[in-house]
Amino acid sequence: MQSKPSFQIDRASRRIEAFSVVSDAPAAEPAAPRTVHIARGPLANVEMANSLNGSGARVVVVAEGSVAAQAGLQPDDVIVALDQQPVTDVGQLLAILVREHTRALVTVLRNGHRLFVAADVQTQ
Repeated sequence: MQSKPSFQIDRASRRIEAFSVVSDAPAAEPAAPRTVHIARGPLANVEMANSLNGSGARVVVVAEGSVAAQAGLQPDDVIVALDQQPVTDVGQLLAILVREHTRALVTVLRNGHRLFVAADVQTQ
């Protein structure tokens, strides 16, 4: 038989024995996905987050009238490549976009299908 850890408290000339109880911590609420707003280039005015399945950058918001909207990019599209360079998360997408781009070939997963979207700043 295993004994429970205990401790004693003396209060107002009375001794109280207490037992500690160890329980699982409550489940933490999942953190809201961090979004990044892209300010310029062929994906300007698009808000991105890491893909929910951990592969690619998910489009959260596409501003109406933006180059990306004109090219056909939609919320919940997952960008898996940009200019034929693999994209595993938003950080990698931003690293590719650091170079000045006026156009980009975007490889997108939409409803399980791979699509290619050409975004060209000059068409705006």
